[in-house]
Amino acid sequence: MPRHRRFKVRKVLVWMSYLALVLGILPAPAVPAATAAELTDKIFAAAYMGATAIEDTTLPATIEIGGETQRIEWEFDAETFIVPYETVTVTGTAEGGDTVRADVLVIPPDEYPLVYFVDSGRGGDSIGNPPTGSPLYEAVKLLSGGSLINEKPDQRYVPDETT
Repeated sequence: MPRHRRFKVRKVLVWMSYLALVLGILPAPAVPAATAAELTDKIFAAAYMGATAIEDTTLPATIEIGGETQRIEWEFDAETFIVPYETVTVTGTAEGGDTVRADVLVIPPDEYPLVYFVDSGRGGDSIGNPPTGSPLYEAVKLLSGGSLINEKPDQRYVPDETT
């Protein structure tokens, strides 16, 4: 076969392979399988600025994986929770070796307690969307010992009913 013809055949085969990948006919390169911990519900927590111990967070000490309760060793230090109101992803290792991730909202230190914490957009709206829960509000409320004045993540002011 002449050289220019082989080049054209090769070019057609490359384009056909590309088209097959784009259309999803050929399998994509191998993707690692998800572990049991990655298939669980997402973990949301709160932590005080500069927290170095799990007691200064709402990170769970244990989690259920595959029907078994396993302890988690979280990996963080004082530099992890340094920027207030930033949400950081923290990883941990369960007893079975699974990697667990949590989104952690950093709040000011305990010496400067929060009075309000609002997760805006969670209270429903004027076009009929219902209120939704806020896992970050619940984590902050738990960490602050229930001292927040607002009882909902996005509480509407109603004269003579709410403060």
